[in-house]
Amino acid sequence: MSDSDFKIENHVLIKYLGNKPDILIPDSVSGIAERAFSGCDCLHSVKIPDTVTEIGTCAFSACHHLESVILPKYLHSIPECMCGCSGLNRLTLPEQITQIEEGAFYGCRNLTSVTFPESLRKIGVVAFADCGLESVVIPDTVEVIESGAFYCRTLKKITRYGMTFTIEEISDSNQILASAKLLKQYSENPASDEAAACLKKKKNFRLLFLMDNEYFIKFLNTGKYFTRRTIDKAIQLANQKHYYDKQMLLMNYKYQHFQNTGRKLKL
Repeated sequence: MSDSDFKIENHVLIKYLGNKPDILIPDSVSGIAERAFSGCDCLHSVKIPDTVTEIGTCAFSACHHLESVILPKYLHSIPECMCGCSGLNRLTLPEQITQIEEGAFYGCRNLTSVTFPESLRKIGVVAFADCGLESVVIPDTVEVIESGAFYCRTLKKITRYGMTFTIEEISDSNQILASAKLLKQYSENPASDEAAACLKKKKNFRLLFLMDNEYFIKFLNTGKYFTRRTIDKAIQLANQKHYYDKQMLLMNYKYQHFQNTGRKLKL
């Protein structure tokens, strides 16, 4: 590949002028300008050298046939640079990334998985919205997750603070991510009055059903969340929402604690 394929000024790649599908950006480049590759449908793969420390907004936006990107290892922030890259299916995030900014990978519909480094601190608004992600594991180091960061119709599971939640509706991800830290704290003492008061509220109650079974059983066995009066409604809700594993756990709990008695037995 010739350097004539690139317009470079003061070590900043201003524009890609070529038409090759697989490119290696020259080591002389330290930055990539806004929209440098935007709309280049010829691109299939890009390797960005470690000399690059900054990437401009929309640098690779709407490159619909771009499938693979290797990002530089000294990059600390990823801007809205690959939105609309609907063909992107392979992505390696550098170990030193601290933030992924608003809309960074919005609309990357073939992106089905991503591994986040422990260095990550922030994930911006709609950063991965409308992607093809099926599950995500978010490191405990992430301090900020902004609205709609994982607003994906394909998303089925989120793991946060060691707890795995099942996504049933697209809006679940926002509620789970907003509540995950609190739920983790409550899971360490699920019998506390504070935990019961919070999770028995109508807006939060459904979160119990989205927990993985290990944590659901911990809350269930405290005896604070379901009464003889509410257990049948909970079983019906679990059936309606197709939480069949939770339904079986609730039915077993009802049989053990409420069967043939007018009061709840002590555990």
